[in-house]
Amino acid sequence: MCRLSTGSPLTLSVGIWFLLACRWISKSLGCSGRFDFFREKHSQICIALFKMSGENDGDVSSKAYPLASLEVTNQILDIVQQACSYKQLRKGANEATKTLNRGTAEIVILAADAEPLEILLHLPLLCEDKNVPYVFVRSKVALGRACGVSRPVISCSITNKEGSALNPQIAELKNIIEMMLI
Repeated sequence: MCRLSTGSPLTLSVGIWFLLACRWISKSLGCSGRFDFFREKHSQICIALFKMSGENDGDVSSKAYPLASLEVTNQILDIVQQACSYKQLRKGANEATKTLNRGTAEIVILAADAEPLEILLHLPLLCEDKNVPYVFVRSKVALGRACGVSRPVISCSITNKEGSALNPQIAELKNIIEMMLI
C-alpha cells in the first residue's frame, strides 16, 4: 500500500475522486442502502479534504493586514455580490487603482493569497493616502466568485453611488474594518 503525506496534491485528488465516486454510487442507488451516509456526511468529507490539502492558511502572507475573520469575510463577500448587482463594483487591481485616483472608491477588498502579493501592495498605500478603508480576504477564488466571474480576482473596489440601497451596509462594513485596525 502506498502511503501519501497529508499535504500532497495527490492525496487531495484521490480524496476528491473517492468522494465523487461515492456520490455517483449513492445517486445511482437512489441514496438507499449502505451508501446513504455519504449524502449526510459529504460536507464533513469536503472539510477534511480541504484540511488535508494544506491550503487553509499556508498561502496567506504576513504582509496581508488587516486580514478579515471568517465571519467578516462572509459579510464582505455578500456585500461584494450585492455591489456587483447594483453596478457599484470594479474588479481587478488596475480598476481599483483607477477608482482610488478618481475618488469614487468606498472600500477596497484585496486577496491575501495573491501570488506574488507585491503586485497589489501599492493599493494599501494609495488607500491610506485617500482615506479609503481596505481589507484582505483569504481567497482570491472566493473573491472572484463573489464578483460574479469564474476567474480568481485579487482586488476589487466598491464605488459610491448617490441614493444606493447599499450605502448603509457599506457604512457598517467601514466601521467593522476600522475596528479591525484598532
